[in-house]
Amino acid sequence: MDQNWCSASSEYAMHVETYVKSVPKLKLLEYSRENLNRYFSGLARQPGIKDWIFTQHVEALQILFCKVIKVNWCDQID
Repeated sequence: MDQNWCSASSEYAMHVETYVKSVPKLKLLEYSRENLNRYFSGLARQPGIKDWIFTQHVEALQILFCKVIKVNWCDQID
């Protein structure tokens, strides 16, 4: 298996875990597009966040919500 892919996938898993911990009272199926957009807005305001890290967060959560859970609001992720 490609070592770069393994490293990226563990980083993506970490980003998903960070997001899930940010809204601890909800189950995954209860999350909404608004929860996700609020998270992205807060993340974007963090001092010193690099574009590539922000992009990894977005991609990781798109994988979770669009490919794994397959929420009906997936096409509305900003």
